[in-house]
Amino acid sequence: MENGIENGIENEDERKIFSILVETPDITAKKMSEYTGFSVRKINRIMKGLKEKGIIVRVGSDRKGYWEIQDKAYLNSKEH
Repeated sequence: MENGIENGIENEDERKIFSILVETPDITAKKMSEYTGFSVRKINRIMKGLKEKGIIVRVGSDRKGYWEIQDKAYLNSKEH
């Protein structure tokens, strides 16, 4: 499989959000929206998908928590 599907990242939008989370794990959906131009609703939908795939998990509260990368294989892969 290609384009990261074997690791759960299925498209460029997910890859973009994942990359932001790797660099800034405590970022808000609103800030991600400003960086990407995606709506907050789209960001939340992508994040939900990444959580359901087990790629990311929220640590702490919504206000003071951060996103932890669970899929270490993808984190160490060639592109993100």
